[in-house]
Amino acid sequence: MTGSPLVLGARFARSFFLLVALGVALGACAPAPPATKSGSGGQGSSSGGATGSGGATSSSGGASASGGSAASGGTSGSGGATTGSGGGSGGSSSTGGATGSGGTSGSGGATSSGGGGSAGSSGGGASGSGGAAGAASASSCQGIPASPAAGGASHPFPQHRFSASCVYPSTCNDADMVAGWKAYKMRLIVDDGDGAKRVQRPENQNDSVSEGLGYGMLLAVYMNEKDTFDALWKYVQKHLDSTGLMNWRIDSNGQTAGANSATDGDEDMAFALVQADKQWGGYTATAKAFIGLIAKNDFEADGTVKGGDKYSAVNPSYLAPSYYRTFAKYTGDMVWMTILEKSYTLLAAATNGTTGLVPDWSSGGRGPDYYYDAARTPFRIALDACQNGEPRAVKFAEGVTKFFAGIGVKNIKDGYNISSGTVLDGSVSTNATFIGPAAVAAMAAKQASFVNDAYVFVAGNDNEGTESYYNLSWALLTTLVMTGNFVDLTVP
Repeated sequence: MTGSPLVLGARFARSFFLLVALGVALGACAPAPPATKSGSGGQGSSSGGATGSGGATSSSGGASASGGSAASGGTSGSGGATTGSGGGSGGSSSTGGATGSGGTSGSGGATSSGGGGSAGSSGGGASGSGGAAGAASASSCQGIPASPAAGGASHPFPQHRFSASCVYPSTCNDADMVAGWKAYKMRLIVDDGDGAKRVQRPENQNDSVSEGLGYGMLLAVYMNEKDTFDALWKYVQKHLDSTGLMNWRIDSNGQTAGANSATDGDEDMAFALVQADKQWGGYTATAKAFIGLIAKNDFEADGTVKGGDKYSAVNPSYLAPSYYRTFAKYTGDMVWMTILEKSYTLLAAATNGTTGLVPDWSSGGRGPDYYYDAARTPFRIALDACQNGEPRAVKFAEGVTKFFAGIGVKNIKDGYNISSGTVLDGSVSTNATFIGPAAVAAMAAKQASFVNDAYVFVAGNDNEGTESYYNLSWALLTTLVMTGNFVDLTVP
C-alpha cells in the first residue's frame, strides 16, 4: 500500500484526497484502511497522490553527456565493481572488461554501448553494459547472449531473455539500467544501522514503505547485488507485524507509522526471494515460509486479494498473476492457482469496457479513478502475457494500450476517470509511473511505436536519476522489463 498523503502541500490538491489526508491526520478508527503511501504517488488507498513526484524534465530521454567517460570502461582483467557499487567499475570479476569498452569479451555486455564500466556487483555481475550511454542508444539489447554464471551468481546481469509473446524497443541499452540502478542507490537506498538498508522516500520525510523494500529487493537480485539484497531483507525482518509480514510504513526514526501489511509489497518481496534463491542459493526455506504467510493472510479463502493482512479491500494493482504461477510451482501449493483464477475474475470486473482502465481500488468505496495505484496494473498483468502468453493478460493489455496509444506517450497525464477517459482535475504531470507500466502493456499488445517512444522516456528518467522515489522506481522496473532482464529465474 502506499500511505496517506500526510504532505498536505502536495500538488495533487483534489479535495477528495485532502479529505482522506485530513482524516488520517486526525486518526482514523481501527481497522483503518491502509493509508496511501504519501508522497510516493503510489499505491495504497484512496489517494495515492504523489507529493512532489514531478514529471520528467524532458521527454527526449537521454541524459546530457550520456555517452559515459571513455576512460571509465574496465580494462582487461580489471574485475567487477566492489560490493554495492552498481555501475561504472569495469568488467565482471570473472572475465574482465574489454579495454576501454565497458563490455566483457563474450559476457553478453552491450558491446556497442559506448559507455563506461559495467554494473558488476559483489556476486561478479556481468559487465559489458557500459556507463550511462543515454536512452535509446543506437544499439539494441536483443541478439546479445546472456551473461554466464560467475562469481557465485547463476544469472548475473544482463540476461536478455526476450519473449516471443511481446515486442521490445528497437533501440535499448543495458547502460540505461546500470545508470538508473546507480542513481537509485545513491538517492534512495540508505543505511539503517546493524547492516540493514532501506529504500527511503525523500519527498515524504525520508520514511520507508514495504512497497519500496520490495522494489529494492527485485532490483538488487536482477542487478546481482547480494549484499544490497540481504541488507534490505534484514530491514524487513526488523519491522514485521503479528502475522510475520512487514508493517507497511516505517518513519525515518524506525517507528511503525502504518500498522498492517500491504499485499503488493509482500508479493514483490516474496518473488524477489524466489529469484534470489535461483540467483545465489540459500533462500529456499525463507522464501517458502514467506510465501505461505502471504497466502494465509493477504487473500480471502476464495482467493480474493486483500489490501493487506488486516485490511479487506480489492486493489487491482495488487494482482500479480505471473507471480502466482511461480509461487505455485516453487512451493507446490496449488492455492496459488485458485488465487490466479480469482484474480482474473476480479480484473475483468474492475476493467471499464470502454477505456480499458481500472480504478485504484475496486471495492471499499475508495480510489475510483485510474491514479497512482491503478497505473501499476498494466505492468503486473502484462508480465503474465510476456512470461506465460496468458490470453486474458493479452486482452487486458490490448484494451489499455488502445486507450494510451490514442493519447500518445508525451501526452499521458497522471490521472484519468475510468469511465470517460478524461484527465482528472489537477492531473498535469507526465511521468514514468503512468508511461512505464503502460509501455509494458504495449509490449504485450505489440504496439512497437508506443514501446519505442516510451523507452526513450523511461530510460531518460533512469539516466537523470532525479525523479521522486515512486517515479524513479517505476522507470527502473520498466527499463528492466524492456531490456529483457525482469525474468523468472525458476524457468531454465
